[in-house]
Amino acid sequence: MPLEAQEGDGYLTLLSRVHFEKIIIDDSSYAKSDRIALPPGKHVVVVQNPDRTSFQALDFTKTITIRPGENEKVEVYFDMLAEINSIPSGAAVSCDSELLGVTPFYLRLTQYKNRTLQFKKPGYEDFFVTVTDSAIEKNYLFISQNPNLKTRSNNQNQFVNLEWQERGPHKYKSAIWISNALGVVFGAGAAYYKKKGDDTFEKAKIARRLGDTDAQRRHLAKTRKYDRYAVVGFIGMQTNVAALVYFLLKSR
Repeated sequence: MPLEAQEGDGYLTLLSRVHFEKIIIDDSSYAKSDRIALPPGKHVVVVQNPDRTSFQALDFTKTITIRPGENEKVEVYFDMLAEINSIPSGAAVSCDSELLGVTPFYLRLTQYKNRTLQFKKPGYEDFFVTVTDSAIEKNYLFISQNPNLKTRSNNQNQFVNLEWQERGPHKYKSAIWISNALGVVFGAGAAYYKKKGDDTFEKAKIARRLGDTDAQRRHLAKTRKYDRYAVVGFIGMQTNVAALVYFLLKSR
């Protein structure tokens, strides 16, 4: 870390509205000061972003040229990676035929200010959006693509299409079938043990009238057991009906 200026050195002044501490120039650390003395030539300046908690926070990086005796002033600003997403996800995003990523992903939006991004996904209409100051300030870009009805096969069933597969019951088909099947099984079990419990209770009443207390106790014990099974079946049926309704609502 140079402490004193040498003859023929130039100077670097870093200006910023944001407080920062760590400065790295050509892989060497420098203390923050009004003027940093540097030898003439090109240098890579990195100023560490003071936000060390967000993975979206980016450091400031710039290549500068220092001239003998001159003071190079550099405005320091810190970018944030912006979230790029779409409905449905999995859209390829490009700019001037250069693929930038597939949604969802993160991008330095400031590099594409006033340029147009294209969102492309098979079965959906292409979507074009121009990066404005507003999008950069919000730090995210979230678009919704419309299904491309012209490109769909005429042989497809009208309910089995790309949009339905992405958003509709097809997405939760397994969960809906499992919830439905378990609801039927638990419901049938609850009805079966309820009937068994009622029949055994009738036998207990008959044994009481006949004065057979031992038989009465046995039948009452079985009745309580069957009633517990019936309650478990009823709770299981209700739980799976609730799950079925939940997945149907999510698929709307």
